[in-house]
Amino acid sequence: MRIVPALTVALASACAGTSASRDNGGATSTRVSGQSCAAPLVSSVAHRGTEIYAAPDANSPLVGTLKSDTPVCAQAVSEGFGFRRVKLTDGRTGFVAEQSISN
Repeated sequence: MRIVPALTVALASACAGTSASRDNGGATSTRVSGQSCAAPLVSSVAHRGTEIYAAPDANSPLVGTLKSDTPVCAQAVSEGFGFRRVKLTDGRTGFVAEQSISN
């Protein structure tokens, strides 16, 4: 009879895992490598060598360059001169050229 309580606890734990859904007030979100992408951002991958800028302009200061294909949360539409806002898994944000991202 000890199996029933243990099974109940195991099932409850499975439902409360990271894949469990919860009510977020109607807002949509997706996950990127453990990072939640809240609307209007969508799960994307920025390609190796992508340069991240402080503003949606290649003449703005460079925030960094990606050394490998990197999961990001990206704005669904471009702004500025063909750039999309991105949020990296470490929390940094910036802008990348639209052609440097795959959805």
